[in-house]
Amino acid sequence: MIMYTVHYGLAPLYIIELVSTVAAQTSRPGLRSAGTTNYVQPWTRTQFGERAFSYAGPVVWNSLPDELRRTPTINSFKRKLKTYLFTSVFLFLIFIFLVCILTFVLHRCNRRTKFRPQWCKNIASGSG
Repeated sequence: MIMYTVHYGLAPLYIIELVSTVAAQTSRPGLRSAGTTNYVQPWTRTQFGERAFSYAGPVVWNSLPDELRRTPTINSFKRKLKTYLFTSVFLFLIFIFLVCILTFVLHRCNRRTKFRPQWCKNIASGSG
């Protein structure tokens, strides 16, 4: 949220001065990266330095999809950000759920019981 206000010049000047865009770098005038909405991620010596806004803000902003970063109003940005984050977490949870189900099924099929269904016998024997 703060990086959105920084990007569109709505934040206080002292916060805006903590970060700089890739396009503002004097060493990059003709590169394709000069036209992006990315911010420079400063070098840090320690993990403690990675907690500073001047580092964490650009890292999080650069990780967002370009469509989300170019949202024209702060209210639509909030709505799209919420949707993006919930979608990301939801897909991750579905993946974890499917891995758990697959592990359970494979474990169940590898047990030696006479009551296994035929499809379990096929999986356990490797015939498909």
